[in-house]
Amino acid sequence: MGGNSSTEALAHIPVKQRQEYGTLFQNLSGGTPLLTPEHLTILFSDQGLDLASAVIVAAKAFVAANDHPSHHHHHIPHLRRRHLPHDNAAALELSQTEFIVLCWRLCEGEADPMAQFLAALCAAEVPGREETHAGEEGAESATSGRPWMLTQYFEVGATLALGATIVAPPPDTPVLVSHLLALLPPGPPPALEAGTLYTWLVDHPLALRVALRPVLALCGRTTPPLTLPVPSLVTRPASAPTLLTPAMLLALAAAAPPPCRTEWTRLFATATDGASFSAFRSALLSAGACLLVVRDTRGSVFGALTTEPWAIRATFYGREPCFLFSAWPTLRVYRPTHLNRNFQYFSSGLESCQPGLGMGGQMGYHGLWLDADFRRGHSRARPTCSTFASPQLSHDEEFTIDAVEVWDLQPREKEEAPKRPGILSQRPEDQELLEMAGRRMHSRDMQPDDRPPE
Repeated sequence: MGGNSSTEALAHIPVKQRQEYGTLFQNLSGGTPLLTPEHLTILFSDQGLDLASAVIVAAKAFVAANDHPSHHHHHIPHLRRRHLPHDNAAALELSQTEFIVLCWRLCEGEADPMAQFLAALCAAEVPGREETHAGEEGAESATSGRPWMLTQYFEVGATLALGATIVAPPPDTPVLVSHLLALLPPGPPPALEAGTLYTWLVDHPLALRVALRPVLALCGRTTPPLTLPVPSLVTRPASAPTLLTPAMLLALAAAAPPPCRTEWTRLFATATDGASFSAFRSALLSAGACLLVVRDTRGSVFGALTTEPWAIRATFYGREPCFLFSAWPTLRVYRPTHLNRNFQYFSSGLESCQPGLGMGGQMGYHGLWLDADFRRGHSRARPTCSTFASPQLSHDEEFTIDAVEVWDLQPREKEEAPKRPGILSQRPEDQELLEMAGRRMHSRDMQPDDRPPE
């Protein structure tokens, strides 16, 4: 951009922002008139010049397509694949005007311009670069078929979102990236055109927030326009370790309903409470919206989120929203299929019904099951669980429990006038037996000293 075109491109940008981004450009470029990939390696050091070069190529294509402020993502022509030109230095140089326009368009946190930029990034492929990270521990094949640059860009964004530095990314960064990219529709372009990417970013706000992080870092923004849904964790003792990793916390909080994103209180952990099914039951029955996290002895981590409070019942019950999830070695959320409503099952030990905790599927073939002996469980979901479309969550179909945690995400609603427990609620096993027999429980809420009126 030069001359009149530069003036026109900057005309709609406030003077204060022009000056701010202009100063930042001079700092990044070391006072030179053009920004090159070498100047960006401070941000993309782990991925090297390839990603930095692709970002500049994508930025130039994005700015060229947005030369008028009224452009919208579905009015922009398809960006053809741009191989990084090694013989054209100008194509790998970003002018100050282009940089200012890029910052101005992207830093407000809207899905529309970010989708355009990501589409341009997908089109800027490095010749001969492998498309996947198959073989990386914990990454699975979730990035198969995805442009390598998109995967690398999101690894930078996820690292920054997890509060780490690029030179020392957390070990579960690939797991979070895998989770986000798996939410995209399958297939190569046109599956990843701007319109598809826009829908993805709108439907999955965590993806938008992660995508913004590298751009915000590039543009010198320390406070993101959109905050990540990270609940505060309450444990006793306060410094006690937990099964929840930063990536798990981000993904599960984003998948949880908004009222369940503020504070998570751990009510039970085998690490501190021991392998006690009685303590586990007490924690479940006192929680409102609840997160159950399980680790088997083979290292797989998985669990369930429920919004219907747990209760001892002889049959399935529950309501949406609820889901099963896997957290390691893959991070995925599995929501109800609406084929049935076999969401929750919890029995404490009657011989006439199966004692334990179950989610999804049918009796004996659950998406997730924990035995009442608190030693073993199963995930019998081949090919998938009918209730949640989840695959086998554990490493083996029959697994041995290594650790369990129960988190209260939203306390139970308190009644206006608290009542003492009813006669049957003092013995939930008796209530469960009557339910199995189909008997109406007229005395469910009767108090021990209730008397008929005189």
